Amino acid sequence: MLEMIKYPRTKHLEDSCLQDGDEGMGGYKFKDLPDDAIYVYEEKVDGANSGFRFDAAGNLYAQSRGHFINVNERNYPREDDWKLFKDMLKIYENDFLERFEDRYIVFGEWCPIVHSVYYDKLPHYFLEFDIYDTQENCFLSTDAREHLCQGLPITSVPVLYSGEKTNLKHLKSLALQRSLYQSDNWEDNLKKSCNLVGDNFDERLAKLVTRPEMEGIYIKVEKDGKTIDRYKWVNPNFKQTIKDSNEHWQSRFPVPNLLENQLDIFPAYLVNGNV
Repeated sequence: MLEMIKYPRTKHLEDSCLQDGDEGMGGYKFKDLPDDAIYVYEEKVDGANSGFRFDAAGNLYAQSRGHFINVNERNYPREDDWKLFKDMLKIYENDFLERFEDRYIVFGEWCPIVHSVYYDKLPHYFLEFDIYDTQENCFLSTDAREHLCQGLPITSVPVLYSGEKTNLKHLKSLALQRSLYQSDNWEDNLKKSCNLVGDNFDERLAKLVTRPEMEGIYIKVEKDGKTIDRYKWVNPNFKQTIKDSNEHWQSRFPVPNLLENQLDIFPAYLVNGNV
């Protein structure tokens, strides 16, 4: 079995809302971060941390947090939420293997199921956000990732800002905007998503973040084609909604997020305009 390389825990900036398991990771001062680096701010998308890679023999591996996903059995027990992920990987397996070989691990958010934020105009259900180079033992910079993925069916998380270091006020102003993947009439579309699977709309809505804001911001510190550090700022309204709902997304009835446009690898009924 290939040794798993987990995605590293991310440090929280000051005023960021800590989640369960984030103990000891908070309180980092933005002003103390290095000035001589490129800063990339990305929307923090509410999905399931996942990834994929290949071994030296060309065998495909998929993972979610601390465990491997059985990519060779679509109906493997307790992996219903990953069926479309497996489909995607299998369809593009040869393309991915040719480009990433056994060198790179591709990490991203898997977003087909509503967690605490509902999305109704996703460009893809898998949103790549980091690539690890196992030969150089480093994470690639945003530009290096874009170059490596060019021409592949890979969609990356949205970049909100790239350039010199700014300040915490600027970060918060970005996070207080509506997600790029949520429309103005998202509640109407949520009702349609609930109807698809027979879930109660009013009960679902009461458990979601309903403010027109992002979950938060990821901050990447980059130098010489590498990501040398990363931080996040989580919107405090996101934490409060989780506490008020008194349940974790994995215990809920699986309500689908919607795609903005048709993708040949995903069912047409999951597209916004087709529901």
